Amino acid sequence: MTIFNTTFFFAEAIAEKLRAELRTHWLKASTSLGVLPPLVLRMDAEEGVCRLAIQTYLQSPAEAERFEQEIASVLISYLTSMFGPEQFTAFSTIMEETEL
Repeated sequence: MTIFNTTFFFAEAIAEKLRAELRTHWLKASTSLGVLPPLVLRMDAEEGVCRLAIQTYLQSPAEAERFEQEIASVLISYLTSMFGPEQFTAFSTIMEETEL
């Protein structure tokens, strides 16, 4: 299994509106393409900043690359233009399940 993890950093002032956008666009895409429901995680952050991660579970690295190119990069650009880079940023990582 391959996990497409995206971590979002954003100003507390835009949290409600950003969460609505993530529910409407990101979670919808993650749910339709993923093999399992996406996992949403909250992380500690400094005062005035929020940090979330969304993990999308996909069948293969190729599907994760496709998700990144066709969905994630487009949505990150859209959200950055909506909120501005001073209030929003995100980065993605593709991870593969492995044995130790």
